Amino acid sequence: IKEKYFNNHEYIKKVYEKKLKEIASKEINELVKYYYNMLKDEGIPLPIVEIRKMKARWGCCFPKQEKVKFNLSLIKTPIECVEYVVLHELSHFKYQNHSKDFYNFIEKYMFDWKERRKIKL
Repeated sequence: IKEKYFNNHEYIKKVYEKKLKEIASKEINELVKYYYNMLKDEGIPLPIVEIRKMKARWGCCFPKQEKVKFNLSLIKTPIECVEYVVLHELSHFKYQNHSKDFYNFIEKYMFDWKERRKIKL
C-alpha cells in the first residue's frame, strides 16, 4: 500500500479483501481437487468453485450447476474446519440433504468430522 493511502481505511479494506480472496481461492481450490480425487469414484464431479462473502453459511452446493460456493471468511478458520466444509459441500453432490447416509458418507472419508465441526471459531 502506498504511503498516501495509509489513512484510507476503505482502500486498505479493499486491498485486504482482494488479497484474502486470492489466498482463499488458491487454498480452497487445492482442497477441492484433493477431495475430488478421493471422491470421483463415488460419481462426484469436479465442481466450479466460487469464493464470496456470505453472512450465514460457510459454504453451499449447487449440484445441477456442478458448483460450490465458499465463504471468504472460511480461510480465516483452522485448516481442519476448511477441510471439513470442503468435504461437506462435495458430499452434497451425492446426498442433497443432511440425512444419516450423508453423515455416514462424510465419516467414510473423515473419521473425525464431528470434532472438526465443534472447533470454536
